[in-house]
Parts: sequence; structure tokens; C-alpha cells
Amino acid sequence: GYQERFGVTYTDYKFGPDPNAFGQNAATQPTEGNQLRRRKDSSCWLEAVWSGQKLLDVNPPAFSGCVASSIFTGTFTDNPAGVCEREITVNQDGVIGSLTCDSAKCPLDPCKGTHTVMFSGG
Repeated sequence: GYQERFGVTYTDYKFGPDPNAFGQNAATQPTEGNQLRRRKDSSCWLEAVWSGQKLLDVNPPAFSGCVASSIFTGTFTDNPAGVCEREITVNQDGVIGSLTCDSAKCPLDPCKGTHTVMFSGG
């Protein structure tokens, strides 16, 4: 079921009706394209333990939590030739930003133009 929430990733299923589901739960199914996944603090703590190769207290100053979404700001290439660029910007609120794809350098890329994106931590 979707009631228990174990693990290092939180998933918000955005429940709603599913026209392909049958029975009494057809109106409360995870909806396609509306799910949000984000890291839990425990995931960030495990990353700090693995990268530092030592156990950390879960409280500051030993562990300060997950990185901020501003970590994603920059220009990135995602193909071996290094010509298809994506620029990610994060607004000051840390929640909303944009993804811009350089269609001039990569005309066959399906990602064209600028798209609004939502961030949930780093």
C-alpha cells in the first residue's frame, strides 16, 4: 500500500481517479505525471557518512542537513559530444526555477526552449 513511508526518498503520490483502475479504490490511485519525489534528511545523512567515511551525529554542527537546491544552478551537457547544453537556474525562493535547452547547438534535441521547473531540496 501507499500508507507506510519507509526509505530514504519521500514520494507524494498526488492521489486521484484512475480511469484504468477498477473497484472501490479506483478514485484514489497515484496519478500519472503528478508525483513528486524528494530526498529525506536520512538520505543526506547517509551521503555524509559514506563520503566522510565516519559516523556523524544527526544534529548540527556535525550534520547540517541536505544541500540547498541552488546546487543545481549551472550549465550542463548531457551527451558524449558535449554540444547539447542545458542551463538550470534556481530562483531565490529555492523552489521555482527554469531549464533552458540550447536548440541551436542541438537541433534534434526534444527539449526546446525554456521550461519552468520546481525544486524540492538538493
